[in-house]
Amino acid sequence: MKHERKISVIGMGYVGLPVTVAFAHLDKVIGFDINNARIAELESGVDKTNEVTPENLKKANIVFTSDPNDAIGTHIASKVVKALIKKGVRVDQAMVTVLGLTFKEDVPDIRNSRVIDIISELREYGIQVQVHDSFAETKDVEKEYRITPQNLSELQPAHAVVLAVSHEDYVSGGWGFISGLLLEKEGVVYDVKGVLDRSSKPENIYLERL
Repeated sequence: MKHERKISVIGMGYVGLPVTVAFAHLDKVIGFDINNARIAELESGVDKTNEVTPENLKKANIVFTSDPNDAIGTHIASKVVKALIKKGVRVDQAMVTVLGLTFKEDVPDIRNSRVIDIISELREYGIQVQVHDSFAETKDVEKEYRITPQNLSELQPAHAVVLAVSHEDYVSGGWGFISGLLLEKEGVVYDVKGVLDRSSKPENIYLERL
């Protein structure tokens, strides 16, 4: 199976831009910088640092952005994959549970949610992804994203859990709830909003945060 994985490079300065261009000759790359003027300059095909020629910049398959949300899915997915590898899990045989799909916590609105980016990026690695959301309407999710959320009782034990949306029932369940979703109660947890208590994390769980 061919996977079209996106690469994100943070910072379009003297080092970041040449690296981005080099990768972009191989595949699509997201080039992120917080400086809106810098992004506008690069989008116009000009690099005022003169590290990259206009010709090479034009040929490179790069999406420049100053919006961190554009790169968040790629970033989180890559962190999860690296953590799985560290834990000795074969990525193409991994199961990941994503908790939450709505735009924000404790609401059913799935419009403008960026969680779908995380799911899509994980699937590009060949990972099986199962999704649960306490508030989203199944019919809305199926129509908008062609994903069928599962009930908690239907979720298979996973190698990793991505706590993407901090719904109250997820947060109040704490580590007991999260570890119960993992295979043999150990694995990788990516806490997107940083709501889980780091000090009480079980020793056999590898925790990642933004």
